[in-house]
Order: sequence, then structure tokens, then C-alpha cells
Amino acid sequence: MIETPRLLIRPLEPRDFDALLALSQDPQVTRYLDRSSDGEEGTWRRLLAQIGHFQVFGTAMMAAEERGSGRFAGQMGFLHMRRGHGPDFDRDPEAGWTLAGWAQGKGLAREGMEALLAGLGARRTVAMIDPANAPSLRLAGRLGYRPMREAPYHERPVVLLERPGAAAG
Repeated sequence: MIETPRLLIRPLEPRDFDALLALSQDPQVTRYLDRSSDGEEGTWRRLLAQIGHFQVFGTAMMAAEERGSGRFAGQMGFLHMRRGHGPDFDRDPEAGWTLAGWAQGKGLAREGMEALLAGLGARRTVAMIDPANAPSLRLAGRLGYRPMREAPYHERPVVLLERPGAAAG
């Protein structure tokens, strides 16, 4: 569990299902994500996958709650995915953040991701963002991510980014 001034970041649990389902159905949230086929079954599978991911790797998408109120603000964290983008991308933890509409534009994603990056240490990480998602691209830049290249992912263009580890300078 990680605490920031405004967030409590913790592993996802089955009790987060309703909040994740609402997140997957919010057009403000899914504008740049393909969650059209999630529904209840897809959301449940995604939740269980994240719980398992955390058990295997110690990292995953984590629940971000507003401190004090306990309101579900979204999810953020690191995944170990094999997306087929090549060893320069697929070998490293992939950062991600998805915030509820009410939580966007308040600096919560930056606050949470900075804390998570600090917890991960000096390790190289990567990210994959829709090129039209200007807010996430700006946040990635503020977090130290730099573009590697554009690539297709599920027939959609994405920008692949990297944040070098401390050893890489």
C-alpha cells in the first residue's frame, strides 16, 4: 500500500468490481481505450488478471482511492505484458493509469505515478499511449517518458515511450 497526500494506492480486490465496471463504461475514461467489449464478464476477467498479475510480479494496476473519502479514483501501476512490440519494449514493466472522469485534470495521476515510480526504483519502464491522448502524453513527459516510436496495437496507432533507468542516465 502506498499513501500520497491525496491518494491511497493498493492492490485491486474483488470489491473493486463495481468501480472498475463503471470506469469501463464511462466515455470520458474510455475515449482512448478499447473497452467496448468489456461488459461485466470482461471487467471481471480483467480484475482477476490484475490480482494474479500482482501475485506473480508484485506489480499490477492498483486501485487508487481518494484519501479520506475512500472514493475510487481509478487505477494505475505497472504491467508485465507481451504485446509483441519487440524486446526493447516487452521486457520492461509497462506503466499505465486510468482515472475516473471526476478525478481527471487534478494532478492525481501524476501524484500517484510518481509515488509508484519511486517505489519501483531506478528500473527502466515503458508506456503505450494513444497518439490522440494529449493529456496522457503530457503526463508521461512530466514523468520522464520519451517517445521511442509509433506502432500499431489491435489495429490502432499507439506511441511507445520509455523512461530510462538510472544506470542508463
